[in-house]
Amino acid sequence: MEDVVLDSFIQKLLNAKVGSKQVVLSGSEIGKLCLAAKTVFMSQPNLLELKAPIKICGDIHGQYADLLRLFEA
Repeated sequence: MEDVVLDSFIQKLLNAKVGSKQVVLSGSEIGKLCLAAKTVFMSQPNLLELKAPIKICGDIHGQYADLLRLFEA
């Protein structure tokens, strides 16, 4: 996937602050995002040595606002 296309998807999602506007992605767009994420995940090692402090985010159960809040800090 082209970086420009991926960046536009990410910007579209980040611009939708909670309660302000609903983001609609087509099935094709979601598929492209999933393939791009898979490519990144598959290129990374399974085990990382990290230094504190770090934030670990598990399953957020669709709480998009909580996910955005993690990236603000």
